[in-house]
Order: sequence, then C-alpha cells, then structure tokens
Amino acid sequence: CALLWQLKVMQQEIDIALEGHAGIITLNRPKAINALSPKMILAIRAALNEWASEEKVRLVLFKGTGARGFCSGGDVRWTRAAFLAGRHEEALGFFALEYSMNGLIATYPKPVIALTHAVVMGGGIGLAGHAKFRISTLDARFAMPEAAIGLFCDIGSRSILAHAPRHRALAFMLSGEAVGPADAIRLGLSDIAIRKDQYDAVQRDIIAAAAADNVGTALLSLMNACKVDAG
Repeated sequence: CALLWQLKVMQQEIDIALEGHAGIITLNRPKAINALSPKMILAIRAALNEWASEEKVRLVLFKGTGARGFCSGGDVRWTRAAFLAGRHEEALGFFALEYSMNGLIATYPKPVIALTHAVVMGGGIGLAGHAKFRISTLDARFAMPEAAIGLFCDIGSRSILAHAPRHRALAFMLSGEAVGPADAIRLGLSDIAIRKDQYDAVQRDIIAAAAADNVGTALLSLMNACKVDAG
C-alpha cells in the first residue's frame, strides 16, 4: 500500500482510487491523450498487484480523462528521447514494463473493465483489449499506428486478433488505419458500444455492479442493457 500511494504522490499523470468495491484507474494526462509514461505503468502495476489480494476490491475499472481519447499509446516522445540520449536499456525496459502490465491485465483474477472513448490506439489497446469486459463509446477509434511506419504490432494485439477473421485482422495490423467500434467489436478489441451521453451512467452502474453477489453476471447484464447498435 505504501508503494502504491508513494507512486501516486510522485506524479499526477494517473489517479488511483477506491469507490465502494471498485478499484478505479484513471489515466490523467489529457494533453498527451493519456499516453503511457513509465511512471504510469509502474503505478498501474502496483495498483493491480495490491488489489489482487484485497478482498474489498471486487473489480477494476480503467478509464481516461479528456475529450480527445482514452489512451493514444505508449509515450513515444519519452522513448525517442531516451534512445537519443543513449539510455537504450532504459528505453527497452519501458517496453518490458508495458508488456508485463498487459499480461497482468489479461490474466487478472478479478473482473477488469475498460471504458474507452475517442482515441484508443497502440498501448491504449494494450490496456483495454486485454480487459475481460470492454465498453466503447460510438466515437471510439482503434488503431495500431506503428504499422503505418513498418513496425510490428505489439502489446499482445496479435493474441487478440488471432480470433478475428484473418482478412480483417491482417488489414488492421498492416495498415495502421483507425476503425470505429463496429469493426473493433468484429476484431475482438471491444465487446459493446454505447452512446457518449451514456458514459457517466454506465460508469456509475459498473461501480454499483462491484457490490453484486456475482460481479461477472452483473456486468454482463449491464452491458446487455446499455449496448447500442454500432453499425
């Protein structure tokens, strides 16, 4: 617990809070579309590790601040600066931290919910795509933009896309083009879409679901009740 709150004091790029039985992780770097810095990743890992054995916490919710998006990915400016400064091990260590965080989300023993909007790209898909429950607003745009400059898609995206139709998965992985929530659902990157004006109510309902006898069943009922046609 001391480590968790120490990380929170160190920087204000992320907000980690408990509300009822819900652990809430809010990406709070809106000017950078919540790009993930090393400190943010360390704070997320610390919170998840802390809550895994905390009986009071029955689900974990990820969300992002700012109208521009949930998360634009890893902080490429920081990574580029680290490489140019000769801090190669530190820069490569960033990716190791990020991938281990993705793995932790994918195998987490409690329900993890991602409530995403607008930009959901690169490392943002790494956070949201590996969650057990994925809810996106109709304005969400998903992409692996590194593909457009010839880099392989990372953050475990291929393990998600392996379940999608091959032609759709390849087009998404190789083009770097952004897709909306309807395509994201078909690709397995999201589960349902909601209207933007439903966002706050859905967030409240997710937090309330943490107190249910069966959290997973409550979340599925919530998603069935609030989903809209994504097209």
